[in-house]
Amino acid sequence: MQARKVEFTDYVVSLESTRVNQVTGKFEDFTVDRPMNGCLWLKQHLYANSVGHSASELMAASELVKKFYSAKESGETSLLLETAEWDMLKRIINKLKGFGEVDLVMVGRILNAPEVEMEEKPK
Repeated sequence: MQARKVEFTDYVVSLESTRVNQVTGKFEDFTVDRPMNGCLWLKQHLYANSVGHSASELMAASELVKKFYSAKESGETSLLLETAEWDMLKRIINKLKGFGEVDLVMVGRILNAPEVEMEEKPK
């Protein structure tokens, strides 16, 4: 059975910007490292109001969030998603607008999740 391996480890994004030095009045470049929590990112985006979930879609998204948090609590850094789960995750992410630089890592992890073989669960 095919699955997608989605990594959700925390990461740091280095953001570059420009500001005015208050003493000299000159522009200067600076960098800020912003730590990002992979599971929290997933939760915030899967529950985003702008997705327009129906009640059943929200419940399905909630189950997916629980799976990621359960895997994290078990010390995992990635989660194998069945095709239907990965398709749902991808569909939700593709509905959202306004992504920025801090989102690149997680969006890439989702859309480029490698396909792997997964043993079928006994019924």
